[in-house]
This record gives sequence, C-alpha cells and structure tokens, in this order.
Amino acid sequence: MDQTNLNWQWLNEPKEWKIQDDRLILVTQPFTDYWSQTHYGFIKYDAPTYVTKVKGDFIFTCKVNYHTKVLYDQAGIILFEDKENWIKASSEFHDQNYSTLGSVVTNLGYSDWGYQNVSSQYKEFYYRLKRKGQDFNIEFSYDGKEFHEIRVCHLHKEIHETSVGIYACSPQDSSFQAEFSQIKLELIQ
Repeated sequence: MDQTNLNWQWLNEPKEWKIQDDRLILVTQPFTDYWSQTHYGFIKYDAPTYVTKVKGDFIFTCKVNYHTKVLYDQAGIILFEDKENWIKASSEFHDQNYSTLGSVVTNLGYSDWGYQNVSSQYKEFYYRLKRKGQDFNIEFSYDGKEFHEIRVCHLHKEIHETSVGIYACSPQDSSFQAEFSQIKLELIQ
C-alpha cells in the first residue's frame, strides 16, 4: 500500500491492524457499523475506517479480500464527508449461500441501501468510486479489469474536500480479517 503521496488517517482505529506487503490488514471489532436512522432507527458510525483527504473529481479503486463468517460482516470502500453525509460500497455476508453486494448512500442523516445478491463463494472484489461534482458512480469487478455499475448517486450537501478510503465492520457479535490492496486514487482535471 503506497502511502508516500497521501496522508492517511484512521476514523475509528481498530485494535488490530498492520500494513504488510503493500496491503492494509485489519481485524474488525464486534458491534461496529455505518448506518443512519432509516427503517431501523439507529445511528452507527464506528466502523474501522482508513481515509485520505481529496479535493475535486477523482477515481478511487481498491481490491478487497475478506474472511467474513457472521451475518452482516462487511468490507469495502467509503467516502466520508461527515456523520450525516457519506457513501459506502461493500459485500455483506448473509449465509454460506449468498452475500449482498451493495451500497449505502447517506444524505442529510438518512441512509438508503441498494443491493444485489452474489454467491458467498466470492471473497474478493475490486471496488471503484468515481466523483464528478456532487455525483458518484459506484462499480465493482471480480478481476479488476471489467467493472460493473452498482449505483449512480448524488450527495445533497455541497462538498469540496472530503475523505475517501476503506472500511470494514461486524455489526453482530463477531470479528473477521479484511485485506485492502491495489489502492489507487486518481485526480481528474
């Protein structure tokens, strides 16, 4: 994981993490999550999150490998403006048969979730987040070459400089190891 040109920082630093062979490896802690109000009525923003600041339009790409085992365990990418405005994309474990590949967009304190089912045999995805003004494209890939759109979305709060990076969490009483590699942040002029 090349950190030479980017200033990375933790939001909710996990107890166990390391950078090894250009990979960030972390172990989630129980009862951590990102969600805000909608349907479930709770607010959570305590998942281990490693981000860097970025201004303007960009493309952020990352390979995520994970070893989920309990319902709702998840790992992916995140754009975090503040506690009421953020976007995440990840694979969320459901059971041995399927997981959900999806995204959550939180605008003005309310989250919404869009997803599709995928086989739980997949333990590795590439994610890509593209920003153009206030609009975002979220994509995934099995091989890092051919990307497929998950979602197009918009953040209502005007943002100039924001934080983008990775996250992983275990909303239930569990923990798992997640690995993040091939992290690339490309600024678009």
